[in-house]
Amino acid sequence: MENLLTKQATVAYSKKINAFHATFFNFVKHTEFVNVLEFEYKMVEYYKLKNALIDLRQMKIYAKGNEEYIKATWFPKMEVLGLKKVAFIVPKDIFAKITMENAHNEEKNAPQLEVTHFKTVEEAEKWLSNPN
Repeated sequence: MENLLTKQATVAYSKKINAFHATFFNFVKHTEFVNVLEFEYKMVEYYKLKNALIDLRQMKIYAKGNEEYIKATWFPKMEVLGLKKVAFIVPKDIFAKITMENAHNEEKNAPQLEVTHFKTVEEAEKWLSNPN
């Protein structure tokens, strides 16, 4: 399966941690955001992934609709697809960080997903590599 590379995001398979590694850049419009997340679903299905690493450090505030989509659709769908652990790298932008926290506040929509937030990719990879 090919990786996804756009001006606003990348999604690549990481053999090292057997996960998809998504990186978002700046501001991502809702339609493109949904397209990227739909690609993530396909990657999880294709590789039968249990882990995800999502780097939001360079992301700015979420576009209208993105927060709601994450809450109502992304978390539950990833759980159904078999994802077990999600490591988020926290945005540097304070407004993006607040928006991310609000979106992730609804993790109860996917109670079997273990979600943790990190400051660095290295910390996230270490956590995802730990089988526990």
